Amino acid sequence: MRQAIVAFGGQWREAMTRDVTHLFCLTAKSERYEKALAHRNQTGIIIVLPHWFDDMYNARRRIPTELYEWPNPKLFERDAGLSSLAIQLRQSETGNNIMFKTIAAIDGTLDEKVEAPVNVWDRRRVYLSRSLDLHDGRRATVESLLVKCGAQLASCSEDDEYELNAIRRSDVLITRYREGPAFGYALKTNKVIGTLGWALHVSYSGKYSSPLDRLLHFPSPTWPVKDFPKKVRKVLPVCKATMV
Repeated sequence: MRQAIVAFGGQWREAMTRDVTHLFCLTAKSERYEKALAHRNQTGIIIVLPHWFDDMYNARRRIPTELYEWPNPKLFERDAGLSSLAIQLRQSETGNNIMFKTIAAIDGTLDEKVEAPVNVWDRRRVYLSRSLDLHDGRRATVESLLVKCGAQLASCSEDDEYELNAIRRSDVLITRYREGPAFGYALKTNKVIGTLGWALHVSYSGKYSSPLDRLLHFPSPTWPVKDFPKKVRKVLPVCKATMV
């Protein structure tokens, strides 16, 4: 996401500097969120869901932030009065609750009793990479959901330093970054590669989709986009942003 923002003319900040205009937050549970919310009248900072940029990427133009703004994103409301553009961008989904469930699962606040579609993974062997940095409780929640939705989980032994044996036994790699031996091997051996957000989206929507269909569903690079055409960089000027 960082690289896409830079490529489309925005600027990314790792820290909450004074020139930050937009703060991306998946949940309201962070020190940065609370600080930005407390001082937004003085700073003018806008706190939004990252889905705002995802939708702009899909639309290839800038769209208003109102539906995506915290503290109460209207995008989560069943009767939000979505614009025709927002409806078109999300018409393939089963509803805004999919996004809410996805965020709750990533945040670790998901109610495990929530129902999910069955067998959407069709017994595909899924491996959750170490790069996801899932703690025991969150990992157990995600693994339980995947199994419930028809996935088979691939495990990784401690002596498998680069996770190559685990990926060899898998059909799908869920990882964070577009780099490293694990990603390279999965790419070379034609494995399906996606983010945790993609895996949860597939599970809750009940529709198996390609992780290449959406910006946030494919692992992000940690290096600059080399020689990105200047004309493309000017298509979507966005903001100076940081991410929680």
